[in-house]
Amino acid sequence: MTAFYVSRVPELASVMPDFTVDGEMRAALGCTLATYEAEIGAAATEAYVASVEREAAALEITDLTGIGSVLGDIDEALALRAMTDCGQLDIAMRRMQKSGLWEAMQKPGVIEALMAGG
Repeated sequence: MTAFYVSRVPELASVMPDFTVDGEMRAALGCTLATYEAEIGAAATEAYVASVEREAAALEITDLTGIGSVLGDIDEALALRAMTDCGQLDIAMRRMQKSGLWEAMQKPGVIEALMAGG
């Protein structure tokens, strides 16, 4: 994702946050998967994880429109609720604010450059 952002808007290189999956994010991801398991069952959650691992390894981000496809068979509403309730979105937002990415993305033309087709 970082490479995509910087390829479209080189000025973002200096404000990209560290998206490392650390203990805090690992706990949020675990909560999200537990939510999926409770909602759609263990087998469907395991199939989702396997699908994401395959797709993420081959994913080349050329625009922002296809990123949601990584959800596979997970309903977008369920994914958003789980990521919100489990803190993933808060962690990502906090990291973007701390690094300055969030502010940089508010500048005219930045979002348009990121959304433009490949």
